[in-house]
Amino acid sequence: MSKHFFPSPIPQKEHVFLQPVFLPFAGCPMRCIFCNQSSQTGIIDTNFEEIYEQLEQSLSSAMEKKEREREIAFYGGTFTMLPEKWIYAFLDLANKFKEKGLITKIRCSTRPDAFDKNLLQELKAKGLDIIELGIQSFNDKVLAESLRGYDSICAKKACLLVKESGLVLGIQLLPGLIGYNEENFQNDIDETIALKPAGVRIYPCLVFKDTVLAEYYEKKLFIPWDLKRTEEELSLALFKLWQADISCWRLGLAPFPFQDEHILAGAWHEALGQKVQAKALYLSLMQYKKTLSFKPSILGVPKKYSGDIGGYKKELRKYYEKENISLVQTDTEEFYFAENIS
Repeated sequence: MSKHFFPSPIPQKEHVFLQPVFLPFAGCPMRCIFCNQSSQTGIIDTNFEEIYEQLEQSLSSAMEKKEREREIAFYGGTFTMLPEKWIYAFLDLANKFKEKGLITKIRCSTRPDAFDKNLLQELKAKGLDIIELGIQSFNDKVLAESLRGYDSICAKKACLLVKESGLVLGIQLLPGLIGYNEENFQNDIDETIALKPAGVRIYPCLVFKDTVLAEYYEKKLFIPWDLKRTEEELSLALFKLWQADISCWRLGLAPFPFQDEHILAGAWHEALGQKVQAKALYLSLMQYKKTLSFKPSILGVPKKYSGDIGGYKKELRKYYEKENISLVQTDTEEFYFAENIS
């Protein structure tokens, strides 16, 4: 039996311990129609002094206990539109522990219309490494109907500005928003790939209680994607990102307390990331199979991918069976296809 070895189609990324600091709605010029961060974070009022003190205590404790290195991430609001005093206070605090070796990188999330070149240079000088832009979509119709307040030209210019400043660019997308048609999301992925970010976060649109989107949903003016469509769209998107060697930093929202009480509708599944990654891996492997000069009947799977290959509750094994491919776990670092000629 001859074996054709090849590397994993999943881009190799550094495993990072990320410590998030949530600042719900802080700095936001308006409340987006889909957003209810208080439900997701459990933080009702954003008190900068309390958050600062808690962060300082947390980092000091981690230093004393010689805990592992981590990245610090300021999420939940529009970081670059916080009161200037607090932008620099948080960065100075994070940078102090960066100099001590506890923090490796500092990142924040913000809107594409919330900074200019000069501010980026100042933030970089203060130790900021990564900016994740909450683009949501590059489609003007989606942006307009979602009341985002900027257009696709602004979104693309902001991405380029971040890269030109020497900061690392991350892009956040929110597929399934109001205004989407059949092609919009894959076009968003193509636009994202063209901008070559370091990583992407994809959060399928959910309908949270106490949002404008919830009102649209209850009046039947908005129908969110179901789980099946979400899996199909995201698996194809992930497949395309992998081909472009772009990492996906997150698929779907992380579980949070009492989520069932806060989500009215949408493709929520606790294992969405696993389901999508398994399907994207299948698409990638079958694409590679087409390049072979023989018809393989065996797929060797490295042990570390044994959970990914079958998917959630092994639901994808039937896909390989339809291709007449037997899965074999191996101790190798690479995958292999083989033709069983015995």
